[in-house]
Amino acid sequence: MRVTVDPSHEELTQILCALLASDVDITAREIARRHSSLKDASAFTRHKHRAELIGIYQQRQNDARSVRSGPSVQKAAGLAEQLDAKSAEIKELKQQVQNLVASHAACVRAVMQHGGMQALQKFWSDYQPIAQSLNATGAIPPGAQVIPIGGAREPRSTPESDG
Repeated sequence: MRVTVDPSHEELTQILCALLASDVDITAREIARRHSSLKDASAFTRHKHRAELIGIYQQRQNDARSVRSGPSVQKAAGLAEQLDAKSAEIKELKQQVQNLVASHAACVRAVMQHGGMQALQKFWSDYQPIAQSLNATGAIPPGAQVIPIGGAREPRSTPESDG
């Protein structure tokens, strides 16, 4: 019976670790090129323990490659789709806000035309928190004159028009 070169497979393990770390394909030929004494690929494929060790490291390399490339490509594609969807949603919501501001202004004008300041004051008495919210969100067009209801009757400008 022949004596096995490197029976603990230390050099082979070192080569496999180096190939794994540098992401070079782990093949019997590549290992034979790097091994100091075993220069034939069949010395690795025909030896049961060496072949098993190579198989383990090949699986590790496949796992590492799939972790590095697979999810990031899928994640990037998924993020791009999510970004497109959110951009479309934001565009739609901005249009809704513009429509709501326009309809709000039309409602105020209609109330003013049919009942004047007294009707507007009565209309807004129950909706003061909404009026404050509209002002805070910028739903009142820039430069609009806001007349406080129930208090002083002087027009005041919105923060945007104070510039």
